[in-house]
Amino acid sequence: MVYPSVFSPTECDLLVEAGEACVSRDGAEQGGIEGLASAEELRDSSVGWIARTTSLDWAFERLEAVGDRANERWLLEVDGILEDLQYTLYDRPGAHYTWHHDGLDEGVEDRKLSLVLQLSDPADYSGADLEFLEVAVDYDDRELAEFRASSRARGAVVAFCGFEYHRVTPVESGVRRSLVAWVSGPRLR
Repeated sequence: MVYPSVFSPTECDLLVEAGEACVSRDGAEQGGIEGLASAEELRDSSVGWIARTTSLDWAFERLEAVGDRANERWLLEVDGILEDLQYTLYDRPGAHYTWHHDGLDEGVEDRKLSLVLQLSDPADYSGADLEFLEVAVDYDDRELAEFRASSRARGAVVAFCGFEYHRVTPVESGVRRSLVAWVSGPRLR
């Protein structure tokens, strides 16, 4: 589900500033998946973690409101955003995140919903598309183009179940910045 214009350009700028202050640019974010030779095959991006503070509480609250609205569709038992926000920077050609999901695995089994806030203007980069298996398989060319346009809009939030497979395709040029939040709740039974 795509929610357009949740954050204004000025608010996106404030979140970019907070993210840039904490991002680590020391290579690929660590991770691994069976069948891949290295963490870089899974993910090549830089990340930083934005803690819930008084000065940024408004961003957490707004994202939680989007999570609540999205959850009207899924009716999952949720408690809210309990983790820091993940600021993600795809800032070089080839930077990517291959097919993965955000929940169900040990240590993240309480992640029910994922929220991805688009911080970059879509004119600032090419490639680096957020894609979903369901969309890639089920959408026709027109629907796919509409989804890409809406999900790339600055200030838009894409909400999905944490166990849904998704990826970010390789950057062709420019820089893509996003903010990821997870709405958590008791483990699925």
